[in-house]
Amino acid sequence: SGTGGAGTGGSGTGGIGGTGQTGVAGSGGFATGGKGGAGGAPSSGCTGDSSCPTGKFCDTTAACQIGAVDQQALPAGFGGPLGGASAQKVAQVVTAGIAGHLVEVRLAINCTQGASISVQIQGLTSAGVPNGTVLSSVTLAPGPMPTDGSLRGIQLTTPVSQAIGTQFAIVAQGPTTDACGIFFGPSTGSYPGGPLFVDVLPDSGWAENSGYLVFQTVVSP
Repeated sequence: SGTGGAGTGGSGTGGIGGTGQTGVAGSGGFATGGKGGAGGAPSSGCTGDSSCPTGKFCDTTAACQIGAVDQQALPAGFGGPLGGASAQKVAQVVTAGIAGHLVEVRLAINCTQGASISVQIQGLTSAGVPNGTVLSSVTLAPGPMPTDGSLRGIQLTTPVSQAIGTQFAIVAQGPTTDACGIFFGPSTGSYPGGPLFVDVLPDSGWAENSGYLVFQTVVSP
């Protein structure tokens, strides 16, 4: 360490050591000394919503942002195909419980080989079915995705304004050339805010299914 000793003040990071050497991290405050390098370890990003202060969530860049989880359907029950030879698409209707802007959705998706997956926020028809009107759209770049059913945060490129009671659909579609999947809740489970729809070949169009898509929505003011 440098010639400067460890400080004993407030809640500082590491101390600053003597000339040409890295200082020793103090128990608090800053050490005095020459022009040595700063001691102590750099701060790391958040590791989940619980690691952020109240009223903030951990975003996809591991930074705490103002906002909170609004709607969710948990736990995971079983996985099903996304894309593939049957070109399966899934849609979960969601009812907003917080007024603000939908900035992130979280889905339990996976691709064993890594592929582009499309996630959209769509409006609904008068019958409550996804209407094809895209309010926001994200294409997940090719790359490895978790295969254990854990949620993956997906930041929307265009936040979607919502009022309490607003309904919309989270629509996910995978490629026909990759082994991708998505997790659903238990077959006996349900999400009270809206039904689950599936579109799969050789049928054409959305068909309502029992159960729910595993998801969370995150809303900022």
